[in-house]
Amino acid sequence: MQNRILFLLIFFSLSLFSQNYNHIDSKVKSYSSISNIESLSQKIKHDFNTDEEKVRALFIWIVENIKYQASGSKWAATRLEFYFSDYQKKREKRKKEVRIFEKAIKNKKANCYGYSLIFNEVCDLLNIESEIILGFSRGNLSTIGQDINLKNHSWNAVKLNNQWKLIDITWANGYLEIEKADNNGYYYFKNPKEFLNQHLPGNPKWQLVLNKISKKDFITRPILYPKYYSSKFKLIKETKGIFKTSKANKYIKIYFNEVPVNPQLSYDFLKYYYSIPINIKKNKDGSLSLKIEYKKKESSYLTLYSNLIPIIGFKVEFID
Repeated sequence: MQNRILFLLIFFSLSLFSQNYNHIDSKVKSYSSISNIESLSQKIKHDFNTDEEKVRALFIWIVENIKYQASGSKWAATRLEFYFSDYQKKREKRKKEVRIFEKAIKNKKANCYGYSLIFNEVCDLLNIESEIILGFSRGNLSTIGQDINLKNHSWNAVKLNNQWKLIDITWANGYLEIEKADNNGYYYFKNPKEFLNQHLPGNPKWQLVLNKISKKDFITRPILYPKYYSSKFKLIKETKGIFKTSKANKYIKIYFNEVPVNPQLSYDFLKYYYSIPINIKKNKDGSLSLKIEYKKKESSYLTLYSNLIPIIGFKVEFID
């Protein structure tokens, strides 16, 4: 009986929090004429009580009001600068940060670093601990196997109830063309293990997992899209993101430990104008596999779909 009551209490609290999301999102969407972070923080403080509510409100306000704008240069690239003291270095860095987030609020446009700065600055005014994480990201198939020398992305970690949560406002805003914007949140409080498929922090501590991965592991993985996780696909652990084909070996084999019921799989290669349906085969060892013939004599990219929604991306290298 006690277990049942406990279950009902947990279920009720989760349902209530889910409903609060709708309430928060609706309320924040009605905000207008906010032109600085002080006004935004005061409005959030007035309207919401808990840190969870305030963080959600801040996230939605940024997504709804600040459009993504790619920077004209490699924002993460370093240039040679000289300072007479650590104090001067910190002061100049602070001046740059203030210019960036004030310009972003004024113009309603920002790149990933601008998003991260706004979030971090308002969290500070709300007395909520947060961090800007600089690191490497990969969303395009061309990045599979490609070494990344410069940090090319930024996102945030926020501490709630003594636990760090990950947020990528840029990607939640539909940065990747292959994925639709999803305010509710695949990139809002995303599972750290899943986050590591497309985001590698420069500082390993922000991986937030026990078994840390290397940059080599990161770049050689296939790209797993949100539908892969939400539909409960599971590739075998050894699957790499690059397949090598040749005249003698023109078949690509992909193995799964688990797939959802009736996955309705299809695939295409780069420059295909439609996806080709394919059936999954059950093997004697219990694994599940796909066998795809590759007729091209050049390198390309392979995308798998479930119900016409992308789930996995690979690179195909043709060896003459």
